Amino acid sequence: MKVKLCCGGHILNVVSAYSPQGGCDEVKNRFWREMDEMITSTEMEERLVIGGDLNGHTVLSRENIRRIHGGHGMGEMNEEGELVVDFALSFDLAVNSAFFTSKNYAAYSSGGRQTQIDFLLCRRNHLVKVKNGKIIKGETVIPQHRLVVSDFLIWQVAEGKPMVQPKIKWWMLKDQEMRQSFKEKVLHSIRVADDVNIWWVENCTMILRTAEKLLGKTSGRVMIRIAGG
Repeated sequence: MKVKLCCGGHILNVVSAYSPQGGCDEVKNRFWREMDEMITSTEMEERLVIGGDLNGHTVLSRENIRRIHGGHGMGEMNEEGELVVDFALSFDLAVNSAFFTSKNYAAYSSGGRQTQIDFLLCRRNHLVKVKNGKIIKGETVIPQHRLVVSDFLIWQVAEGKPMVQPKIKWWMLKDQEMRQSFKEKVLHSIRVADDVNIWWVENCTMILRTAEKLLGKTSGRVMIRIAGG
């Protein structure tokens, strides 16, 4: 499931996922294909956070995954963890908690057995905006699963001055002499063409150039009016 939010002028996509724990390979492959399609459909400039039970151990096992895995965590890499790592490498996603030291990485506890199978991931180039990755031991989302938390910084997009394009001073044609001069110059320069489309383009361009030269253009600067009481 994916939810799209607008936060501080940024688009934030939040994906909730659950990877099948067992079953046939086709079920797992279908899950990862759907994840691939969901991430591919997300614009690169948009923020992305993936959270869920991915049922895999993603400890650092290869040097070539250091970009997406900071080396922190618990357990040993398993087959499901390899699928998580391959997915993260394909889309350049960082495993948040793997980049922060913690006394506790166990996100799942059952019958005295503790593992780290719940994760939060984000785009690797946005990792600088992630301030922590931790497990809150006393809080449970559902039985056996603990709360996985990361703090993300989302900066408010500053509203700059509106961009204003220079415009032709058409209001100058209110002056009778200016209007007569403009009319004479246009009639003198107008061209004849057999093709109506060519005629329109050529003469439209000529009219604009004549107006720009005779009437002038605005500076394009923004005028701010301050009213006092």
